[in-house]
Amino acid sequence: MLGFASLGSFPIGAPCCFSIAEISDRLVQTYGIEEATDDRQLMTKGTYIFEMPLSYRILVDDGTNTLGEINRFRKVTIGKRLNNYGQADFDISVTDDKASLISLRKNKIKVYREYGTQTNLVWAGEQAVRRSNLDFKGNNWSEITCYTWFEQFFHRYTEEFERYELEDAGDVIDTLISTTQAKTDGDFGVTSGTIDTTYTADIIYQNDNIGDAILGLADGGLDFEITDNKVLNVSSILGTDKTNDVVIEYGHNVTSMTIIEDFSNPVNQALVLGEVIDEDSLQRIERTDTSSRSEYKLRQMRMNQLEPAIQSIFEDKGDSAIRKYKVPLIKVDFDIIKNYTPSIDQFTVGDGIRLIVKNGIYNIDEEYRVFEWQVTFDEKNNEKLTLILGKFTI
Repeated sequence: MLGFASLGSFPIGAPCCFSIAEISDRLVQTYGIEEATDDRQLMTKGTYIFEMPLSYRILVDDGTNTLGEINRFRKVTIGKRLNNYGQADFDISVTDDKASLISLRKNKIKVYREYGTQTNLVWAGEQAVRRSNLDFKGNNWSEITCYTWFEQFFHRYTEEFERYELEDAGDVIDTLISTTQAKTDGDFGVTSGTIDTTYTADIIYQNDNIGDAILGLADGGLDFEITDNKVLNVSSILGTDKTNDVVIEYGHNVTSMTIIEDFSNPVNQALVLGEVIDEDSLQRIERTDTSSRSEYKLRQMRMNQLEPAIQSIFEDKGDSAIRKYKVPLIKVDFDIIKNYTPSIDQFTVGDGIRLIVKNGIYNIDEEYRVFEWQVTFDEKNNEKLTLILGKFTI
């Protein structure tokens, strides 16, 4: 509220004046003077600054130059996943002049969350799919799907034979990406960032998909990311412990919530199958969490190690699957209360957060790791957040 009485409440002849000046695209400064004419009128003098509403901006570029902004959409949904690629969807009228900015696999988008004086890049990727619905009533809209940068490497393959002998798995990922980008017209613009020591790999690739190869190395017990700014980072565990800073609490900073506890794929024993380097007779490795097996009975998962590897990679891959699936994953959906509920520019995938739900059958007050997030922002300025959480492991 600006602090002014409504115009209709002033007697005829009562002085009332105000002016509005734009300070920036996020702040408006208002000058106003109201002179009291009786004891029912409040005199106010001064300068008032109020924030513009929350918004999401979609900027389009061709990889080098900014081409324009998609500023008339009904809804935008963005999301990211740990150790995989994320997706964004937005819609645009087919008659909008900005529809010319859609060029699949050529144009990119950057999504910014703006609130108050804060502008944060929260998602970036490449346009990949357009779906349009046309009718005679003129309700003609296109939905555009975009993917984060990692998805591009599912369209690349290794050489006929590549062996990485006793090399750190993080260095293998870095080399796979740098090698394919060195090909003619092969540069996606991904650069090397922090490549930490993870585990030793001895692995062979033969015309293998590079995206799948990187996922296989991540399954062996590491985390990787390609940031919005196209920087590759690899570590044993990515993310930050934010359990003291990011707290999702039902009844406090969240007024309504949907909770899904997903234990549809329990795993306490992983069977990893595949070809093994130097030990042709060893085709199956079993990894077991005995405590979880005792509590829930034997629950098995079969996994394929697609490329030849040493035994320790098989073991690490099985252990990684058990850590994720030996307890239920929790999916929570809730509306964000502006300035009150933690928003996605305060945390990301890999981070540790705290979830508190104390109501009826629920007595949750635990630390979780964010495996996936998705935000939907609609034309009414409503912001909805979905999180998929696993047990805290940072």
